[in-house]
Amino acid sequence: MSRPFPWLVLGGGALFVALLVCAWLARTPTPTPLPPLHPGGEAIESGLVGVDSPAPGPDAPVAAPLTSEVEPAPGAEPTRTAVTARVVGRVVDPNVRAVEGATVRLWQVRTRDARQAPGPALSTTTDAAGTFVFERASPGASLLRAWRTGFAPSEVWTCELFTDASIDDPVLMLRPSARITGRVVDENAQPEAEREIELRGGGTDALGLPRTARSDVQGRFEFADLAPGRYELVRVRDARDRWSDDAPAERAQVLARLRRAVGIHLAEGQSAEVELGAGKPLEVVVWGTVRGAERETGPLHVEAWTGERTSSRVGDAPLDERGEYTLALERAGRFELQVVGPSGVLLMRSIEVIAGSSQQVDLELGGAELAGSVVDVLGRAVAAAELELGAPGRAMRRATAGADGAFRFGALPAGAYWLSARPPSMATPSVSPVVLEVELREDERIEGFAVRCPLVAALDVCVERDGGALRGARVRVRDASGEAAAGPTPRETDASGRTSVEGLASGAWYVQASFGGALSAWSGPFELAEGSRADARLVVFPPAELRVRLGELFGRATSVVAVDEHGFELARVLTAAEVVLTGLPCCRARIRALAGKEVLRELLVEIDSPRPLPVELAR
Repeated sequence: MSRPFPWLVLGGGALFVALLVCAWLARTPTPTPLPPLHPGGEAIESGLVGVDSPAPGPDAPVAAPLTSEVEPAPGAEPTRTAVTARVVGRVVDPNVRAVEGATVRLWQVRTRDARQAPGPALSTTTDAAGTFVFERASPGASLLRAWRTGFAPSEVWTCELFTDASIDDPVLMLRPSARITGRVVDENAQPEAEREIELRGGGTDALGLPRTARSDVQGRFEFADLAPGRYELVRVRDARDRWSDDAPAERAQVLARLRRAVGIHLAEGQSAEVELGAGKPLEVVVWGTVRGAERETGPLHVEAWTGERTSSRVGDAPLDERGEYTLALERAGRFELQVVGPSGVLLMRSIEVIAGSSQQVDLELGGAELAGSVVDVLGRAVAAAELELGAPGRAMRRATAGADGAFRFGALPAGAYWLSARPPSMATPSVSPVVLEVELREDERIEGFAVRCPLVAALDVCVERDGGALRGARVRVRDASGEAAAGPTPRETDASGRTSVEGLASGAWYVQASFGGALSAWSGPFELAEGSRADARLVVFPPAELRVRLGELFGRATSVVAVDEHGFELARVLTAAEVVLTGLPCCRARIRALAGKEVLRELLVEIDSPRPLPVELAR
């Protein structure tokens, strides 16, 4: 029979040492975390990086995780708590085999416009199982993409990251890449060095911009890691191709020096060899006169736009002193010519041109004119008001009223128009301005036309903390639908703890203040009439925390969300056996367990302290 006494002694000693270590760690303050080194060891770079982008230098900006300040105890240093999310995914080939060594980048979307530069990117590399991990990604709308030599870039994966949550479903597929090599030659079949080549079509980078290459001394160039699809290779005009604008007779000679292009279709993994310069010239010249240009003040120019579903500008030429223009277009086809002035598009006309042609297209502006002033409900002039003039089938024209509220639209064709005005300080584009209709006859001139502009409302906000005014607090405003006011919000309070949010439309508004990690509840609604002001008093507290246990709902619920009494979402996390909702204001909130959009369970909670509050959603 074994004697357990020595084992009990050893076990008790180990337990005693562990307790001492835990006690020492509890007394040791946690240092402020430094910006992380992300898996893979690659530098963090700003903006979206395409396959041809150079590696970032040592000065590349670092995408540090979001942080929030925690209210310190008296005499203590403030601490900052990281606000991050976790992303785990895989990179595979078309046979669903793991791709090792692929570069994966994750970046935040700063705007809804995909062509705008995105936020700082995080970079990592896949392991032998094709797995990639971003441990400390910033919450918000994010994009993922993978690259590897020998493969075309993956499709962009979009996802929404939430605080202290993890997603593990991204699968990025890399397909074998295609490749184009070629040579640039001149009219005598001699190689052209230092010639810029554009690759259009499927070879654009993730921002929708064409990729470029430059030929070497043998005239050779290469585009690698291409996805399957149709491409067009274009030899870009440079100083060797210029001609004099002073001699219209040289237009006929332009065709001998036109840009040349080659179209090609690539299959998956295909390599193609092309010669650029021996192909058919695709550029055409469109020229003509804009009659009636003197009717519009300010410089005018003529633009050419493609008539495709995603229209893009392909040409732009200013008018000379005789009202003439010359456009060189890179290819034949259907185009839309637009005469553009300071107030917008004055005239649109569709044309069709054939390859290798020189075509004259004369344009004539309308002769009608509309002038007047912008006034408010009291009949006072509104300076710098923003006006919009529209008509069915015509582009919108815009103007800004002068110091006396005066405006003028010239060079108008006959027809029915609508006109509206909004004040320059309007902080929300959702306001409905007064719209007036007017009918213009050929060469008619209307003076003294008055258009009313709505008056804006304002909120005067006072922010306090611990019974005193709080300087530097940020104030946010949103309407009843939860949409944030556009314009100059959030504002910061002054030394007296006050600030004003101007330019609000009439209606119900809500306001919230924050300072570091401290914040107030959403206050409101404040019912604002046109031209009115209202006072709002806000008190900020350290952020609260809820620890929510799901019980039998775990496995059914997909997320847990907290909303306040106004229905505004305060926090959302993906489910676990116990989830933590952080950064909550002190207020009355509803905690909901959701399966998709279905509410499985809801509980009303009174958050009156920043201390962690346990919540049980189980029955």
